[in-house]
Amino acid sequence: MARWLEQVPREEREVYEKAGFGQRQSFGKKLALLVIDCTLAFIGSRQHRSVKDAVDEFHTACGPAGWVALETIHSLLTIFREQGWPVIFTRLDLNEQRASGGATKSARLMDPRGNEIPEEIKPLPEEWVLEKCKASAFFGTPLVTHLVRHGVDSVVVVGVSTSGCVRASAVDAFAHGFKVFLVEEGCFDRSNYAHTANLFDLNSKYADVITFEEFKQMALIQKETVRA
Repeated sequence: MARWLEQVPREEREVYEKAGFGQRQSFGKKLALLVIDCTLAFIGSRQHRSVKDAVDEFHTACGPAGWVALETIHSLLTIFREQGWPVIFTRLDLNEQRASGGATKSARLMDPRGNEIPEEIKPLPEEWVLEKCKASAFFGTPLVTHLVRHGVDSVVVVGVSTSGCVRASAVDAFAHGFKVFLVEEGCFDRSNYAHTANLFDLNSKYADVITFEEFKQMALIQKETVRA
């Protein structure tokens, strides 16, 4: 059993199982990777040892959990690039936020210094960095058109925060008819409680939460199926 699932009370897990939530799905014909908001403002500098330290630098930072997740995201990027599958990064559109408001109800706007993507997962020149002003990568953006144009029917979502922009993007991806998968080691949040609760809820209703090892096994099956 996944560590995050162990934190959900057994009685509540049993209710969801009895009701038929959490059914598993397989990959479709073509995958795309959505790397949600992995910028310095949502991670913080590497030297921070806690979330409390990280928020002294950027109030949106999630601290060490972000740097741990970047290792998995880097590995996913390697696989997607080798297979020629689409990769889309997102970050905040600071100009649009000044006009339309932020991604949350907070009145504080993000420090522009933090809107850079770390070198460890730096986008390639041909990869799209989608700028958005709200939580979902789909809200007010041409993301659906981009995915359809590239024949994508399944999206793998990683990034930050599990309870915020990752969740909003995953739910909207499902609403637009895509199969949705979250790689648990590649998602992070400033709150472990919120991270766990949202993985459980997303896995129950809108997406499959899988490990990186499960992703590799499923991707291998998907590639062999397409070849056949």
